[in-house]
Amino acid sequence: MMMTNTALSDTGNVWIRNSLPNQKDLIVHCKSAKEDMGYHRVHPRGAYNLLYKLRYEEYFMRLYEINDNWCHLWQGQDFKHHQVFDVQSGEQWEAREDGIYRWSALVYAWDQSRSQ
Repeated sequence: MMMTNTALSDTGNVWIRNSLPNQKDLIVHCKSAKEDMGYHRVHPRGAYNLLYKLRYEEYFMRLYEINDNWCHLWQGQDFKHHQVFDVQSGEQWEAREDGIYRWSALVYAWDQSRSQ
């Protein structure tokens, strides 16, 4: 039997970097339907590495990753600016003054309502 190195990993990994100016801290709170990862304060130029156990379900004889993870971010004076978004394993997010970026592309502005 031939084995490959593309086997399913059992750990998800998401990076959230604080690139806010003026020495602003970032508050990160990530959750899933089954687990609360807690609140984390990320200092300027620092990052939060979200590690979580991947869950799979079988559908038509194939395994599919169940993604039910999301993160809340707060920044600004008294942390009044907020955004919440879904995350998937392997993603890299960055908090900047004008919003939340994924892979260097602006995805969410702060305090913007999401339509989903």
